[in-house]
Amino acid sequence: MESPLRVRAEECVLHVRAHAFDAELKDPIVRRTLLFPAGGVPSQLADVAVTPIAQTAAQRAQNVVSVATPLDSRAVKAFVNEGKAKYYGVETVFHYTISPQWSAEGNYSYLVGRELDPNRFIRRLPPQQGFLAIRFQPGGKSNWIELSGNFSGAQERLSGGDITDERIGAARRRIDITDFFQGSLVRPFINAGADGAPGTADDQFASTNESVAQIRNRVLPIGATINGVMIIDDNSRAALYTKTAGFASLNLRGGVAIAENLSLNLALMNVLDHNYRIHGSGIDAPGVNLLVGLKFSF
Repeated sequence: MESPLRVRAEECVLHVRAHAFDAELKDPIVRRTLLFPAGGVPSQLADVAVTPIAQTAAQRAQNVVSVATPLDSRAVKAFVNEGKAKYYGVETVFHYTISPQWSAEGNYSYLVGRELDPNRFIRRLPPQQGFLAIRFQPGGKSNWIELSGNFSGAQERLSGGDITDERIGAARRRIDITDFFQGSLVRPFINAGADGAPGTADDQFASTNESVAQIRNRVLPIGATINGVMIIDDNSRAALYTKTAGFASLNLRGGVAIAENLSLNLALMNVLDHNYRIHGSGIDAPGVNLLVGLKFSF
């Protein structure tokens, strides 16, 4: 459903557009964990070696098991047409020309989604988010300055796939911590233990002077409950994050005409130096940063 609105009064022009939608999908393409009978686990899948993963309580009850490859400790997934899903929400956009020099624009979106069979959260569902900008153009369109802001609500409706996704929930096991500290990228930050041999149990992380065992016991101690998961052994997997936090960022941009076909553009982004992450991106936003560019038109 679309509901556009235009209002004109002398030099003021307001344009508003809103969409409301409801979509129901049957047999959508979804990710599913491959499960095998506990006594019939293959040694290979598509010529890649696989090994069983410690069963969850639900898998033990059904006498099934998932598998992992040497490349990824998480369960192997398959894309299949299965189940039902439902999405509904709203999306709005507006542009307001206040005068020949001043204008404002923005947008807002809110989406709800859920798998219906089985009934659970949709994977990678974006949170509510929006944008607002006010622009001043004192010398026509060639010279301008704009103050803008982006905002996003928190996303707490995480699916099981979101929890294990390193870009969202980043669930990890004690054994994953060990594997990380044996990797080549972290090696420059490791001090060899008393025997001087790298890759042994008494190595220390230089930043905290802790051994790998001490880090494991601090981050995922045996017997503790971390974000709803009890750590019972080295294969217990607990999320690092159970939601993506909301945020608001402020930006200042502008452009100046240097010649008829050449302009200089400047942007000071994240002026308030907020630490935030766009949901599902896996990348933390940079702090205050300056962008400079030249635009040539022909």
